[in-house]
Amino acid sequence: MTQNPGEGLSPDAVTAMMNLSLNAVVTETRQGMITGWNPYASELYGYEPEEIIGRDATILLPPGWQSEEDDLLRRVAAGERITRYNANRVRKDGTVITVLMSMSATVNPAGSFNGVFTTSRLTATATTSDPQIPQDDRERLRAQLEQAQRLEGLGQLAGGVAHDFNNLVGVILNYAAFVGEEIDTAAATGAGHQWKAVADDVGQIRRAAERAAGLTRQLLSFARREVIQPQVVDFNDLLSNMASMLRRTLGADLQLITHLAEDLPPVLVDPGQIDQMILNLAVNARDAMPDGGTLTVTTQSLTVDRALAAEWSSVLPGHYVCVTIADTGIGMPDDVIKHAFEPFYTTKSKGEGSGLGLATVYGIVTQAEGHVRITSTPGEGTAFTILLPVTTQTPTEAAHTPPGRYTATGQTVLIVEDEEALREVTRRLLTRQGYTVITAGDGAEALEAASVYRGDIDLLLTDVIMPQMLGKEAAARIREGRPGIRVLYMSGYAQPILASQGRLDPDVILLDKPFTERELLDKVNTALTLETAAPGTGR
Repeated sequence: MTQNPGEGLSPDAVTAMMNLSLNAVVTETRQGMITGWNPYASELYGYEPEEIIGRDATILLPPGWQSEEDDLLRRVAAGERITRYNANRVRKDGTVITVLMSMSATVNPAGSFNGVFTTSRLTATATTSDPQIPQDDRERLRAQLEQAQRLEGLGQLAGGVAHDFNNLVGVILNYAAFVGEEIDTAAATGAGHQWKAVADDVGQIRRAAERAAGLTRQLLSFARREVIQPQVVDFNDLLSNMASMLRRTLGADLQLITHLAEDLPPVLVDPGQIDQMILNLAVNARDAMPDGGTLTVTTQSLTVDRALAAEWSSVLPGHYVCVTIADTGIGMPDDVIKHAFEPFYTTKSKGEGSGLGLATVYGIVTQAEGHVRITSTPGEGTAFTILLPVTTQTPTEAAHTPPGRYTATGQTVLIVEDEEALREVTRRLLTRQGYTVITAGDGAEALEAASVYRGDIDLLLTDVIMPQMLGKEAAARIREGRPGIRVLYMSGYAQPILASQGRLDPDVILLDKPFTERELLDKVNTALTLETAAPGTGR
């Protein structure tokens, strides 16, 4: 689902839509009581509506899943939409199955339908114990299930680590910059030769921190925690624009061949991410062809029927743009393919690669609601096949253009950040540019500060993920008393609390962590100079 189908509809309309769905659809109250159940839910879980409606949803949970389910409900109630979530559920006969879910909150204007709209679809990997499926297919499906679960677990770990790590990198980057400025000042007094070695050392610290920030961004792409700004694009155009870069990347010994289908339907993707994905695959192909070879890129329109969807395991039937990137290199054995998308997994020698290139590809494709798989034969080459869903949206122009350079003239900024060191470095960066700065360690402190401060507060700069109160909630409550305040969010990783399916909403301004002084000032500049938006938006 790409929208909240129950929002603004009567209970009867919601029920009708549920019954028309080809997925299993369940609705729950925020307390976890089941209120809706469509025919495909009966087929999937084995319960008839009269057996299940009104019961606690924990009846569908295997042991050990309660805390995770509570967390999902909390996140959905806070406004997050969860998509493509792999979960285990229990059928009426006690069988534990794996489903692919999306969850979002829907509220009827009259208040009669207030719950969580949950779409679940049984994945092919959940049929690994079905005796009607041939043994070879069951083994293949079991392997796909294990890989999906392993990648999902690694993604959750990577996203959590990146959040804290980005805060630390931001502190290192900016304090190293402060030290570098002091060294430059000392050198300007005439004793520059004494400080050269120290300046070189500080430069090494900054370069290492910048590399760490780059690695973290790749981890976030794998974990699908990176904010994306998708556009309706023609994939052929993206490839054509990259052709010269690809040829330079491949080098003179390798040939690039493209077969681009005419009248290719549009897709909804982040162009920058797609460029990165193609470049990563080109680099991977180049390394696999040390003695020369050919990289062939093919595009085509593909309709996925139920048979092909089952073969791909988690693909829904529908219309896709199919992109195949194939090389004539050394190929991959099955044991390498099994781990190829895992972060830091590499067959290269130490120092020749980070092991994040294909992991990043996996994250970019799945965040675009697409699918990727590898086919390879050792000695004969490797092909990456990518399916991206066709969109019915039409191209739109950017909402606004970046404003010019802005100089502080006494504006007041309220910073809300639970990491003390990062809060202090952000305060210092803004104060020395002429801003008046108020700081708070969490949402409650921010509400108190906003209520007691007698002057105007021009900008709220708030972290997204904080204990007790999320940044979005703090912003909404502060706006009740200060409706004219602008809001700039900052985040170490992109929880879709601010976005739909990880996509940045057009009314939200976001500063990615870790940030430099210039990046911070540019975003503050943007937030303060854009035309005033309607209350309740992100600026």
